[in-house]
Amino acid sequence: MSSSCRNIPLRITDRFLVERVARQHLASDDTRALLEEALAQLKRYERWSATFDRILKHAREGAAESLPDGFVWQDDLVEFWGPFTEIQRELLALYDSLAEVNPTGANAAERHLDPPEKAQIEYATEVTEFFDRDGYNRKQIAYVIRRLQAWQANFTTWLGSATRGLQALLSKL
Repeated sequence: MSSSCRNIPLRITDRFLVERVARQHLASDDTRALLEEALAQLKRYERWSATFDRILKHAREGAAESLPDGFVWQDDLVEFWGPFTEIQRELLALYDSLAEVNPTGANAAERHLDPPEKAQIEYATEVTEFFDRDGYNRKQIAYVIRRLQAWQANFTTWLGSATRGLQALLSKL
């Protein structure tokens, strides 16, 4: 211990120690709460994505007579994508809050809070074709079913990994 530390009364050192431990405890409580909320948002993703097969089946039925095999109309999926963006915003806000309270925890949680490129909506929807459609005066956008299915597989894999990863982080607190 340096000579300058020996001159500090013990009670002041204790007070700083107690304050530091209290801050760490609060940060730990905040970290736990933020990670639990992130896990709840992943559960929302899970419930949302569980409807994909039904939505795709409906879209395929609607496109059966008007599109070549392997395509569905964009219109049939527009509403489906809405919750993804909402949940993603919530997760990114949780990440920002976590970074303020516990930067190390935020770094560890980052890959569990933001889907990778091939699990993002853009991956599912970037491959499109345009087709004539009855009742419309211009060509309409159609998605490639195989690409949508690849997105679903990627998203489902990420979601399972992210959920397990957050649970592991929570178990360490």
